[in-house]
Amino acid sequence: MEIWLDGCLRKRRGIGVGTVIHVWTNVELHWEEHRLVEARYNLSSSRLVVTVNGTTVLQAQVAPTPRRRRDLASSGGASV
Repeated sequence: MEIWLDGCLRKRRGIGVGTVIHVWTNVELHWEEHRLVEARYNLSSSRLVVTVNGTTVLQAQVAPTPRRRRDLASSGGASV
């Protein structure tokens, strides 16, 4: 799974132990304000949750497509 901001890849995580992929990155804005962006994808339930500073901004069911399943199996990375 990957976090992209303004066309820039900030963080990438593959499948580890367990069923949840967790990706996070800190974003420093121009005026010294910081944001913690986190995404969690549960492989068993296909549930994606994205938070910014602990506030949920997105919850969705995102089932992997056949291409994504192939990518997961071959590279250990998720393109959810």
